[in-house]
Amino acid sequence: MGFKEDLEEDIDEVFFDEDVFGSRHIFEGEEITVIVDNEGLEDMDKRQDKKVNYKDEIHKKPVLLFVRESDMKRKLTVNSIVEYDKEIYNVVTISKYEGIWKMLLERAKV
Repeated sequence: MGFKEDLEEDIDEVFFDEDVFGSRHIFEGEEITVIVDNEGLEDMDKRQDKKVNYKDEIHKKPVLLFVRESDMKRKLTVNSIVEYDKEIYNVVTISKYEGIWKMLLERAKV
């Protein structure tokens, strides 16, 4: 087994394991396992030059999450609209690394 296969196995059996980091959520109408990174969101807020302070913008309910590429049903880009846990969000940032999509979601204006 090579590095790539080991990495794919770790993604499924460690990172997205519901007993470790993963949790079940509704994303785009399907229940899947995602990783919600609240600490990463706080770190992002600390690094900002205070143009955006998510604590002051509670109505936007930002969410930083990781989704397996295999669970993505369509290609998302910045400004895509997604449904997450039965609420509508805008994709603020999105990137992919080794089969995992990282995205910052922000509640769509109500």
